[in-house]
Amino acid sequence: MSSLKKASGAAVLSLAVIFGSGTIAAAEANPDGVVRTYNTYPGRITGMVAPDAQVTDGTFTSTDGKGTQIYWKKNIIPNAKGNIALIHGLAENQQRYDYIAYRLNLAGYNVYRLDHRGHGRSAEPYNNVHKGLIDNFNYVIDDMKQLVDMIHHEQSGKVYMMGHSMGAMATQMYSVVYPDTIDATVTNGGGVPVNNYGENTLMPEYKHADGQSYPFFVGPYLPNDGKRPFEPLDAMLGYNVQGVLDQFGVKLPPDAGKPIESPEPLKNVDVPNSFKLGVVSDPDVRDQLSNDPLNSKTLNVSTLYQIASALLYTGAHAKNYTKPTLIMHGDTDGLVPYPLDINWYNAVGSTDKHMVLWKGSMHETMNEPSRDEVIDRAIGFIDSHN
Repeated sequence: MSSLKKASGAAVLSLAVIFGSGTIAAAEANPDGVVRTYNTYPGRITGMVAPDAQVTDGTFTSTDGKGTQIYWKKNIIPNAKGNIALIHGLAENQQRYDYIAYRLNLAGYNVYRLDHRGHGRSAEPYNNVHKGLIDNFNYVIDDMKQLVDMIHHEQSGKVYMMGHSMGAMATQMYSVVYPDTIDATVTNGGGVPVNNYGENTLMPEYKHADGQSYPFFVGPYLPNDGKRPFEPLDAMLGYNVQGVLDQFGVKLPPDAGKPIESPEPLKNVDVPNSFKLGVVSDPDVRDQLSNDPLNSKTLNVSTLYQIASALLYTGAHAKNYTKPTLIMHGDTDGLVPYPLDINWYNAVGSTDKHMVLWKGSMHETMNEPSRDEVIDRAIGFIDSHN
């Protein structure tokens, strides 16, 4: 089955063909004039594989000096036109991205994934890392570098990075630390707490999932004068982070240097993971998030400290990344306020950058009922830079 067919003009082709498992094969023309054919798998995000994809997995040894085993998976297709490193978010795991990997494979791209340390199969009982623990965010970035190195070693063609939530923040940090190793980035639900370089003069495209777009917007975080309010890290993480850290005499680094390893007391404190609310509107996907045994029911305080430190570093070095980037966010995101991505949009050094704010979408825009339009937008951006 061909994954891409050219549409003439602005014609929209609609198909309704029943495949296995009661799913529907959809073909819709996107703004780029490309018709993409795929199964929609309503309410499902795991278990699907492109017909011609070869899936393999394994582990590599991290360069952290601790012998940490990091789990990876790759979906390889014949005659791929490019490669994508797909980066997951906090307290989840890479298999929640099966549907996105499936769509990317059908669009002609190899997909490589990993489980971050302390997550999925890169945590106990699969290795010796406490579930939910990140002790140094530099290790996360370097693990991602090993994944990208694997792609460069095994494949030809360009390498793109796509990240969601903490994975978006990790992608953004990766892009300022290792900018020469990737060709473009796509992020969703990320951002930085402040634009270190001045006022925010660039505003995102505000888009309905049905294709309607507006030239301007006024949202709950943005006053009419267009100035950016400061959104504290507490609002993003859902906890009084500094209040928790104060109990241990720990302060966030004021110099925005790279994260340093967390103090031992922080690694021993877990707090409940309340991130189910505000994540996604589809109740089936929300239930899968809660019931996946590879996801974490708690968050480690060290991990929250590391994320906060990483965001400060990324924001301070945003100008390091000058390659193309597509930034996306849902305007009803219940976890990460979208002004954080407006900050990143204005701060990042790229001149080939675009931000889309999806109207009515929650945190996981690519798992919402309108997910395929969002995924199409990401694929279209990558295609245009391939």
